Amino acid sequence: IEDVNDRKHYKVRLHPKPFESEPADVEGAVITLWIDKESWLPSKMEGNFFTSAGTVPATVYMSDYREQDGIKLAFETRMEIMGQTRVVTTQEIEHNLELPANKFDPPEEIRALLEKQDDD
Repeated sequence: IEDVNDRKHYKVRLHPKPFESEPADVEGAVITLWIDKESWLPSKMEGNFFTSAGTVPATVYMSDYREQDGIKLAFETRMEIMGQTRVVTTQEIEHNLELPANKFDPPEEIRALLEKQDDD
């Protein structure tokens, strides 16, 4: 048990299997997750991201949990990676929305470029 932001947390070490697309040195990677002892929600995660540039250590903090359609979700995520801090603040989450079939179609200019590329 360790403190994170003045709250007691269980510290859990995870040993995930690598994806087929990841390099061989991913084998043996460890992700450490801190789970709040009272809420049972994750508050912190440390691990390595495997990129084409190599292995990059990162720490991620999850906070501002809110219930949305019966699911508790972190509305703020702070990532510390490569000397930078990146904060993502979610304003709204909606589940199972009806979307028009063409919602993700590329704009006309992009479609023209894609068609030209196919012709080459």
